[in-house]
Amino acid sequence: MKPPDVVAMFLKGTLSNRWRDRYVGFVAKPKTEEKLLQSLYHDLMACFDQRAIVAKLPESAWDSPALSFSSDGFGRSETSLRDAHERCADAVLVVTCDGRYGFHREEDLYDTELLLAARGG
Repeated sequence: MKPPDVVAMFLKGTLSNRWRDRYVGFVAKPKTEEKLLQSLYHDLMACFDQRAIVAKLPESAWDSPALSFSSDGFGRSETSLRDAHERCADAVLVVTCDGRYGFHREEDLYDTELLLAARGG
């Protein structure tokens, strides 16, 4: 799958109903991908469905290849979710390539992050 498809699948499974269409729409067109990246700084964290926030991710998720979405790029390839977790600072969304698991950090909140599992995933 291409990065926009992966992040769209992930957002569909993790965002609350109120925000789902808005953010999935941002990744549907290259012209609006930047709006998703800008939301990573302060807005996106409050939009996740509480049922998608988990205390820990399975080891298989940490070992999976991933894509990162940040000011460094939209859908940057990562060796694994674990490597991205160690390398990436803040204002980032990292998603496994199957669109099932990920984490998000807001700007200036490196020690505050959400671990996320797409519902049904």
